[in-house]
Amino acid sequence: MDPRIVQTRGLLVDAMEELVQLHSAPDITVSALCERAGVSRPTFYQHFRTTDEVLAAALEDRLEHIRTRGDRAGAVSPADVPRVLQRFLEEIWKDRHLYRALMRPVSPYSQARVVMATWLEQSVAQFLFHRDFAELDAAARNEITFAVGGVSSTVARWIESSDTRKSDLADLGPFLWSAVLSVTRSAPVSDFPASPVPDAPIRGARDHAE
Repeated sequence: MDPRIVQTRGLLVDAMEELVQLHSAPDITVSALCERAGVSRPTFYQHFRTTDEVLAAALEDRLEHIRTRGDRAGAVSPADVPRVLQRFLEEIWKDRHLYRALMRPVSPYSQARVVMATWLEQSVAQFLFHRDFAELDAAARNEITFAVGGVSSTVARWIESSDTRKSDLADLGPFLWSAVLSVTRSAPVSDFPASPVPDAPIRGARDHAE
């Protein structure tokens, strides 16, 4: 790819990540992005059609980083899955301003939400079935999609909560893993550790759901 294209795309993605920390998602306009990135509107439209696409690109960069780290770590055994989930939550915490904009119930960033859901579905399929999501039968795909929806909703409540703390990760990871195992009945889960649901409520998650 032309280095100039990569550079301009990077400027716009970086500008989106900065603006998400300062403004609510619906208030971020193409003009604001261009001003922040130092590019013209015609240049913006050479790379993206909407602000939704910019956030989706930012999210793809983050998820690719997580995937690359996982590849360097080698194959994931059943016993490693809760640890991998914990690492994913730590990445969300680190970039929570980005995920807050993405995962709000009323979000203009529908494409970015699809990127997140697709990545999670593929990851769960690989962890539980060692196959691509598209290769699974309809029952398994439905179970994974349902599980991913629950994970996304719980994480969204957690990062939106005003008293969210990084220390909550110790409870949130096992809780989500138990929830995934409880609904993916088609998976050969006998080799996977069944992390217990923590006794203490998870701030921003179960306490909001009650």
